[in-house]
Amino acid sequence: MSLINSSFLTNRTTLHVANLSKSLKWYSENLLMTQVKVIETPAYKSSFVVYDSQGQPNKGKPLAQRSGVVELRQLLNSNAKVYSGNSDPYRGFGHLCVSVSNIVQSQRELLEKGVDFKKKLEDGRQHNIAFILDPDGYWIELIENEINKKEGELDHSSDRMNHSMIRVKDPVKSLSFYRDVLGMKLFSTRKFPEASFDF
Repeated sequence: MSLINSSFLTNRTTLHVANLSKSLKWYSENLLMTQVKVIETPAYKSSFVVYDSQGQPNKGKPLAQRSGVVELRQLLNSNAKVYSGNSDPYRGFGHLCVSVSNIVQSQRELLEKGVDFKKKLEDGRQHNIAFILDPDGYWIELIENEINKKEGELDHSSDRMNHSMIRVKDPVKSLSFYRDVLGMKLFSTRKFPEASFDF
């Protein structure tokens, strides 16, 4: 059992990418994330991107002390195929989630940039969330945090990496692991029987 204390934090999510330069450009230009570190080994090269503008709670902190880091990792000298985690037989990782000050303005801005959408606000049952697709087909959910929200404006200093979604086989066993071993707290649960999933 780990000695759980207040120093524990969720530091980063790693995404394998097919072309690191292309992915870094996409995350920088469309999500306005900043590269803060690069690691290269004989097996892979990784770029670590974060929200680092003025007003960000993590600004200036060392990488290991941050939350909400995204590691973009390209395997070198490998023909391995990249899977987004959202189709059989590799349905495991689900998506990243970014929260923004004004989701309507965010969707408008991303559409103007030519970003591909998996789901726009007006699609489906839930009109308060959208999903965009990165160059490898990873889903990125957009939600509204209402920080510094102004009608008709988008305040990028309010952008946050909100969460990463992973699918589990046994929610009871998984909850026990994350709560009892890693010391996380259960924030909320929701059931969506019409969509055949709970979280």
